[in-house]
Amino acid sequence: MSRAARLLILFLALGCATASFAACEGVAGANPRMWCLSEEVERLDKIVNATYRKALQTAETPDLLKQDQDFWRDTRDADCSATSPTGEHREECRLRSTEERLEQLQSVLTGTCSPSSRFCLPLKAR
Repeated sequence: MSRAARLLILFLALGCATASFAACEGVAGANPRMWCLSEEVERLDKIVNATYRKALQTAETPDLLKQDQDFWRDTRDADCSATSPTGEHREECRLRSTEERLEQLQSVLTGTCSPSSRFCLPLKAR
């Protein structure tokens, strides 16, 4: 995949991530807002999964990326439930964590991550 194509994917996905939290800003009431946040997490999860699959194909060390993804998956909900055991705040935490994970995966996919980042993995040579 060319660098331009990777940057386009990054741009589009970042736009989706930024829009996801804003989509629930105007929703009133705890239950409708919690439902909206939960729906946004689900939608963004699909983007994370697709980005992860693409990153697996380009990473030089896919096993390391898989371990990192599994760790994130296993801990996201538990961490958010521990820090915010009630509805709306837990869903906000899950959404932020999912947005952060998407950014991490996109930086791996595009090769734009900082070398000091623990999420920076070398890409396969073309």
